[in-house]
Amino acid sequence: MNNIERLYKNIKILVDTNMLEEEFKVFAEENSDVETIEELNNVIETEISYWEE
Repeated sequence: MNNIERLYKNIKILVDTNMLEEEFKVFAEENSDVETIEELNNVIETEISYWEE
């Protein structure tokens, strides 16, 4: 899976759980140094992993 497909999958998870807006506000505040799609995917996937705990 390439980074664009991975981003789509991650955004779909956020949309399906009604967390897109809330999480992106947090991402913008806490991860303002993100510069690539790969870095953004890593941030999203890390945040999603906390949900499972």
